[in-house]
Amino acid sequence: MGDMDLASCHVDLAHRLVWRDGGSVQLTVAEARPLAYLAENPGRAVSNEELLERVWGYRKGVRSRTVVTTVWRLREKIESDPANPVHMLTVFGTGYRFEPPSAPPPEGRFFGRTEELGRLRAGGSIVTIVGPAGVGKTRLAREWLDAEPGLFVDLSTATGSDAIVCRVAAAMRIHLSPCQADVEVVGDALRTQGVARIVLDNVEQVVGGAGATIGPWAAAAPATRFVVTSREALRLEGEHVIALEPLPEEDAIALLVDRGRRVRPGGRFDDRATLRAVVDRLERLPLALELASVRLAVMSPAELLARLDDRLGVLRPLRSVGRTLDEAIARSWELLDEGEREVLVQLAMFRGAFTLEAAEAVLAPGASAADALDRLCARSLVHATEAADGSLRFALYDAVRAFVLPKLGPEVGDRHAAWYAVTAPADVERAFAGGDALAAISETLDNVIAGFRHAASRDPLLATRLARIADSVLHRTGPLSTGLQLLGDALEIPGVSPGDRAELLACRARMHRLTGRYDAAEIDIREAMACCEAPGTASSTVSLVYRTWGSIALETGRALAAIEACDVALRHVGDDATQAAMAMVNRGSALRYPGRFDEAVADCARGAQVVARIDRHTLATILNNHGGLELDLGRLDRALPLLLRAARVLEELGGQDGALALTLGNLAHLYAEQGELAQAREHLERARARIPVVGDSRAVAALTLTEATIAQEA
Repeated sequence: MGDMDLASCHVDLAHRLVWRDGGSVQLTVAEARPLAYLAENPGRAVSNEELLERVWGYRKGVRSRTVVTTVWRLREKIESDPANPVHMLTVFGTGYRFEPPSAPPPEGRFFGRTEELGRLRAGGSIVTIVGPAGVGKTRLAREWLDAEPGLFVDLSTATGSDAIVCRVAAAMRIHLSPCQADVEVVGDALRTQGVARIVLDNVEQVVGGAGATIGPWAAAAPATRFVVTSREALRLEGEHVIALEPLPEEDAIALLVDRGRRVRPGGRFDDRATLRAVVDRLERLPLALELASVRLAVMSPAELLARLDDRLGVLRPLRSVGRTLDEAIARSWELLDEGEREVLVQLAMFRGAFTLEAAEAVLAPGASAADALDRLCARSLVHATEAADGSLRFALYDAVRAFVLPKLGPEVGDRHAAWYAVTAPADVERAFAGGDALAAISETLDNVIAGFRHAASRDPLLATRLARIADSVLHRTGPLSTGLQLLGDALEIPGVSPGDRAELLACRARMHRLTGRYDAAEIDIREAMACCEAPGTASSTVSLVYRTWGSIALETGRALAAIEACDVALRHVGDDATQAAMAMVNRGSALRYPGRFDEAVADCARGAQVVARIDRHTLATILNNHGGLELDLGRLDRALPLLLRAARVLEELGGQDGALALTLGNLAHLYAEQGELAQAREHLERARARIPVVGDSRAVAALTLTEATIAQEA
């Protein structure tokens, strides 16, 4: 077997990888083989004895707990709740049974577009479907994609070419360095993975980035067919454009009747003249028809038509096709009462998903968030999804949000920004204390950045706080380009205090250091140190600034300056355990250069002890540094468990940055020193898979050195 989509993950058996929540977990050979065997026999109870004989090759009659322990490890990797599995089921008294995932509910029936589908099938390497919002561009692209397996990438929230690269890479399950969204890496992967079809949806807001991404990809992977949906053409060489028009009348009526029968089975939909009037009034736009059909649960077609006339009046036809969906949504808007409209407008402040608790905090006092969300979900203006923990997340449809956003008042943004300034730090702390950081904080990060953008012109103190929260995520997970832009904007805000400016400069210096731009990093950190001289600067800020300077000094060959900087950081650290731990490990890293190895090891051990239960990402960084130090000292038996533990923690957190590449590189170096060259090469390749060679300069240097060591040992 090859790939499997399970309830909470995607399994790539060929490469022994489990992809879940934005990261990957490696399967051992001993785990992949029984999983493949059980999956090839779905629904059948397979005995322990059969597994031992067929998978492990044991002699008949041999008894072993190997199956039990292997299945438990598999459940931890592929099940959302290992204690209550949905795929790897125990058959008491026999063995185990594999239950494949249930088929997803079918999408609504597709109507019309025969000619357009034919043009898609016959089109060139890049086909762009253009037309007004709501005309069915995405639905047509999905129908084309259903004919042959491929990738679907939603770019509705992308903001530039870097975001296009990151979204496509995530869909392909390849890891990029947070330092750089690399176009060539994705292009090479499209070619080598043999991706036949890929849909890039909602490209209109990033059309300017198409020339730097889609064009080069089409050239690099000539066998790949790209279908793009957008409100305007990309204007790329060789691009074929399909201009999508509203549905023909008969197809529009068929769509309305089909959806009406889904919400009101047994209803009468045989008055062709009334149906024709309804679809014409809705301009035969599929999304408008979908929205209006919801009302057929409580109205006949004639009542719906009358309500459109009575409540909305005669809407003047607009020449700009880009406004047609606005008219369709306006009809649904008019069917809301005043309170529902106010709530819908206020919810437009959220980016992506939000919780009921967040809605209650952001809505104006007196509004019942639960009641309002219930009504808006019923009207298909808000949709709800269930999170992994069973709680609900809500989101506006993009078209609806775009329609109501101009009506949004600034006071809603004030409440939104204040809410995330208070709650987001705890979300970040929980994410990095355990679990998948990217999955846990992605929705929070989007809203923190939106809150910063709003507060930048209204409340400098709140804006700088939100910028620092965003940095606490972005400097670990990337993309660093987003963090650099945000911090640059924050530093342009007038009225920022010297202490806040020092902290923002230190954060940006760290970003520059991670991208290898040490000159820019040193300029920022020296200004930050000057800002620390201002009266009233918080000790925690001084500690952050000097710890950052210590990292820069160490990586630019100034070990003594790094030690002095870390000493200053430790004197001002206060009760911030994470800062204290990182200052210790930075000093430990620097102490090895003047030969103070015992002190270096002690600092690393103390740092790990301090941060073990607070911040697992920082813990992994410390363990890697400690393991690297032991490796340099030739104490391989001490280095191995430290590095293995660091790699395990980083993989559990998603492994999206250069830290995992560095750790795997250290393990490869260790195995090469032990003469285990196969293990060394395997870990080196895993490290390279996590970060492009042109990415994080620290990881590149480490991997290059490791490769030389392996070659020398060979």
